[in-house]
Parts: sequence; C-alpha cells; structure tokens
Amino acid sequence: TASAIIVPQTIEKGTKFIKITRGSKDFFYTLPDDMSYLPGHSYHYRLKVEDSNIESPVEGEETEW
Repeated sequence: TASAIIVPQTIEKGTKFIKITRGSKDFFYTLPDDMSYLPGHSYHYRLKVEDSNIESPVEGEETEW
C-alpha cells in the first residue's frame, strides 16, 4: 500500500504516472486517458503487477473529502 498527494491538475494520456519497483525491476502504470485531479477529491487505484508489466487498474474510485 502506498499513498501520494497530487496537486490538482490534468495529466495527459500516455504519461508514466505510477512507478512500482519489485526487486531490481521498475514497472510503470501509464495513463490510458487524460486524467483531471480535482481539489477536495480522493482517488484510489488498485493495480496488479504481472511479471513484465502493470495491468490497468483492477479497481479505481474517486470520492469527495
């Protein structure tokens, strides 16, 4: 489990957004679409790391604080 504070912004599709290091190998979650992070909202992602990549979110949700 990890968490981060993200400044409200729009991040463009194709951006390497989340980096996970497992052993000596780095995995990146790349945004499939533009994503707008709004003030006062919380975003939760559940990702699955495979042997060679990170699967798209298994689940994701947005909630207001």
